[in-house]
Amino acid sequence: MDILSILLIDITLYVSFVLGRNCRTNSFHQHTQENFDPVKFQGRWYAMSTNNYWIRSYFVPQNVQLEFNALQDGRISVQASGSFFGSFCDYVAGSGKIVNKEKPAVFDVSFETNYSLAKKVNTYWVLSTDYESYAVVFTCWNTLEDGTCDPEESYIWTFTRSLSGHSLSDLAAINDAVPFVCMSPRDFKTFQQDGGCDFNPFNFPNTYGMVFIMSTVFIGFIIFLVFFIYCLTKVSNGGEGPQRKGNVIIFN
Repeated sequence: MDILSILLIDITLYVSFVLGRNCRTNSFHQHTQENFDPVKFQGRWYAMSTNNYWIRSYFVPQNVQLEFNALQDGRISVQASGSFFGSFCDYVAGSGKIVNKEKPAVFDVSFETNYSLAKKVNTYWVLSTDYESYAVVFTCWNTLEDGTCDPEESYIWTFTRSLSGHSLSDLAAINDAVPFVCMSPRDFKTFQQDGGCDFNPFNFPNTYGMVFIMSTVFIGFIIFLVFFIYCLTKVSNGGEGPQRKGNVIIFN
């Protein structure tokens, strides 16, 4: 079965399946990976796709990857990296804990970042994984009054252990897992992965999200500078600059 056939089957299943689903986030723990083993989940994961880029800007995240570690007493640590402006890499660390030992695939995590929504404690659900090849992780950063997740702040990621991407069997498993949180792979956007932003988890270069912020400020400054120079050029070429005729301002 090819990728197109899998996607067509997914669309049919999604329409018939999600319409009758309970989309309140407090029901999602029922659909996490059965007998989830945090120790087997440890190690490096590369993000292949997501429904939303969590940074709303002209920067498209690339080379997103994370290192997951299971610590004692149900605590976990997460180290993540990604590039948002060419080859400039950003690194953030997170920590959290498993909420309920009977549901180890659900954990609360907060990141050491200047991006406020990721900084607060958010719940993450591991919906499906085989530990060796793929993983599907969901989180909601804003739960609405009716108990459902704000579509603008709901995120689902697919991960692989290698840069080669998902296999057909991985895609089939992903398609099976996603509708349980009232979402569809049709909405997925891909991440470029070329091995950039690699890191040593034992010597993690935490930048606290500052690379993204500095890049945004820099681009904003460049846009302002270009606009300012343009205005100066128009005034210089026009001699007298903008003139008023009645209630209308005319730019020379």
